[in-house]
Amino acid sequence: MLTMIEPKDHGLYKHTIQSYLNLLKIYQSCDLFLKEKERTTFIIVEDEIRGVYGGAALCKQPVSSLSERVAKVILSFQPERQDIWYGRVCFCVEDDESIFTLSILDFYQKFYLNLYQAFVEFGKKKNLDFLALTLRFKDYRNSKIYGYWPYLLEAEDTPDNHLHGLLDVNSSNALKIIQALSLSSTNRLVQ
Repeated sequence: MLTMIEPKDHGLYKHTIQSYLNLLKIYQSCDLFLKEKERTTFIIVEDEIRGVYGGAALCKQPVSSLSERVAKVILSFQPERQDIWYGRVCFCVEDDESIFTLSILDFYQKFYLNLYQAFVEFGKKKNLDFLALTLRFKDYRNSKIYGYWPYLLEAEDTPDNHLHGLLDVNSSNALKIIQALSLSSTNRLVQ
């Protein structure tokens, strides 16, 4: 189940948010500061078997706080831009990729497609064309393989050992990807 938690609703989901923040801390060495947490929209995915296992944390950040490459691209097209919506993606399911089954592939695809759909919905609500993202290499690779995410600026590794890029959340590609959600099986999805 995917849940979008706006800042005004944090009190209703304290345990769920804390579980997700613990995953970020363990898997990405990321600890959101109190001020950031208070203004963050969380998109959290959980089920009865795994509990909280992934999602994204979205908040406004100054463009100057982004990786140099991402900030340079944004400012070259929108020099007056002061801040941007920024997301940190985390998918914390460890599977042996050498023995993937169709059900595991479907599970991965469902996670990345549903998360992308949530990004598009968030983008519509906030009138956004793109999100700046930080991901681990595995999440970046999986977002392209299983979710077909359309990056405007491909994620690139930086000294912090994370990848930073710009994700399109407002294009015809976004609509095609969301339409693919209606298909129920990985092997029927065509890019």
